[in-house]
Amino acid sequence: MRGFGHGVRSVLRDLRAGELRVLIGAVTLAVTAMTAVGFFTDRVSQAVAIRSAEVLAADLVLRSNRPIGDEYRQRAGELGLAVSTAVSFPSVVVAGDATSLADIEAVGPGYPLRGSLRTSDRPFGESRPETGIPQPGEAWADAKLLARLDAAPGVELRVGSAKVKVSRVLDYRPDQGWSFVDLAPTLLMNQQDVEATGLVQPGSRVTYRQMFAGDASAVSALRRYMSPRLGVSERIRDLSDAGPEIRSALDRAQRFLGLAALTGTLLAAVAVAMAAGRYARRQIDPVALMKAFGARQSFLLQASLAQLAAIALIAGSAGVLLGYLAQGGLAYLLTDLAGGSLPDPGLRPVAGGLTLAGIVLAGFALPSLVALRRVPPLRVLRRDIAAPPPSAWLIYGTATVAVLGLLFWQVRDLRLTGWLVLGVGLLAVVLAVASMALVWMASKVRGSAGASWRYALAGLARRRRDSVVQVIAFGLGIMILLLLTVVRNDLLTEWQATLPDNAANRFLINIQPDEAAEVREFL
Repeated sequence: MRGFGHGVRSVLRDLRAGELRVLIGAVTLAVTAMTAVGFFTDRVSQAVAIRSAEVLAADLVLRSNRPIGDEYRQRAGELGLAVSTAVSFPSVVVAGDATSLADIEAVGPGYPLRGSLRTSDRPFGESRPETGIPQPGEAWADAKLLARLDAAPGVELRVGSAKVKVSRVLDYRPDQGWSFVDLAPTLLMNQQDVEATGLVQPGSRVTYRQMFAGDASAVSALRRYMSPRLGVSERIRDLSDAGPEIRSALDRAQRFLGLAALTGTLLAAVAVAMAAGRYARRQIDPVALMKAFGARQSFLLQASLAQLAAIALIAGSAGVLLGYLAQGGLAYLLTDLAGGSLPDPGLRPVAGGLTLAGIVLAGFALPSLVALRRVPPLRVLRRDIAAPPPSAWLIYGTATVAVLGLLFWQVRDLRLTGWLVLGVGLLAVVLAVASMALVWMASKVRGSAGASWRYALAGLARRRRDSVVQVIAFGLGIMILLLLTVVRNDLLTEWQATLPDNAANRFLINIQPDEAAEVREFL
């Protein structure tokens, strides 16, 4: 364990001396790019989850066309969950001589568990949030229902055998439907008035709902309890069922942004490899001296691993902080598009950022540092003895594994990852051959160039491998950026192509067959 302590102390010493600035800066850049995307998409995901819960008016909803027993409510109470119930059915509502079909929503105390109701004093008036539900004998009517009945707030409506007074205009309820089957205007009433209507009879079209909300782990526990006990007519809906299209779009956007951030990560990874190589070369003499004093290879290996861990922690923490600040600016710029403020991000991107720092360092810096344990002690006396270079298989093997891991992390699709790897590999080979040819040509023409160009071309020739690696890295980065641009345009074009040229964007419904000809003539 002494090797780990020595490795941490050496990192702190070199950090004060400024020898790790490039290495830590490169890792920090990679972590910043990825965590900024991670933090932002996490906030958007939470906002979608909250909105999805509002669409259900709860975290978990049990639906049935038969009365639901109290077993699940009792279990929910044991788990500390809030519970509410609702009964809905279609019925004709009567106001004087006027009638209209309405969606009767009879709700119990606590409704809605997520989101809030909004009402107003008059149709299309200024709405306000409500913290309760209609009192027994009262109802809140949709403005469309009042318009069909040619009525106003305060009117007495007959629902079956019961009479209720409209006390407020219902502007919004969280779980209102938006499909064609939900177009009937809503009449929200207290569940205690259902029996008086006499409308709920055997064979009636009635939907019973039990709604639950609370801690996510408790909700999951209740779902696991309910699933094997569900009756034939009982169905469960939760956040995964609410807004699947939005979640799918968010997932695609997260992959798109992740691949864009991966471009910066790969470029930073090349900088990490080059900076780690220079740092390792500066450590040759201290390592040779330690081996001359009896340091074992296991001690040096522990020290190298400790150095990587310390650098990953320092750079990862800095990158996470910068990524958090960057996503804050991005969220501020997109406030209008997001429809308001976003929830605070969770801690998952923090763990992802620190993991990314470890992957980048292990894949691109570990070979250079691990090779230090092979420095001969004789190097202390004979400066002409060079340290054995790290194995090429180790260098390219760890880098390949790291790149594969990063690609799969962002794409999360094995088949797509395979195609990306194939394309990246072929392009890397082409870039390597082209860059080596350019370096060779530069070495041939440098004699006829000016002094400045001759010096620059000589540097390229001396650092042939570094030059080739840099060309490959920048070429791959530009390729990924261009690929993302093409993919973005193709996604939009493909979506537009799925819509026929004569696709309708306005609809007329409830047209009887004998009215069709007249409607066509009107249009």
